[in-house]
Amino acid sequence: MESVPQTEKVRVALEKVQEILEQHQCVVEIRLIKTAAVPVMKLTIDTSLTFISQDFCALNRPHNCGPIQADITIETSLNENQSSHLGILTTSAISQWLNHLRPLHTIVILMKEFFTINQLNLAYEGGLNTISMIVMLVAYIVDQRLEEE
Repeated sequence: MESVPQTEKVRVALEKVQEILEQHQCVVEIRLIKTAAVPVMKLTIDTSLTFISQDFCALNRPHNCGPIQADITIETSLNENQSSHLGILTTSAISQWLNHLRPLHTIVILMKEFFTINQLNLAYEGGLNTISMIVMLVAYIVDQRLEEE
């Protein structure tokens, strides 16, 4: 019996999730990017619908409770040392950087807005994703601090 590659299993699973989510009225847009190193589903969710909690909006987007964008990926490795999906490690690193580099949070928000307005925020369309932008900003801030010393 032939074994199905993990990435193909992930693609099939994401296609099933996509089929389910497409039936919900809160999903405005859904795009499945199967060709990425880690396949990803990009969602836009309408928060103006009555069943979306206003408390959620107040906590997560206090100034504008418009559409929310989310990415869904699936971790395939059972062995921590062989993971191709680094989302949890990346989240931890970004959290540490935000805690230790004071100006980073404000700069990231401004840059994300700039990138979004100019349609430069989608890596698979030739732009720069948020993770890459944050790493670049951290390197710049650290470099500036080293020059000041």
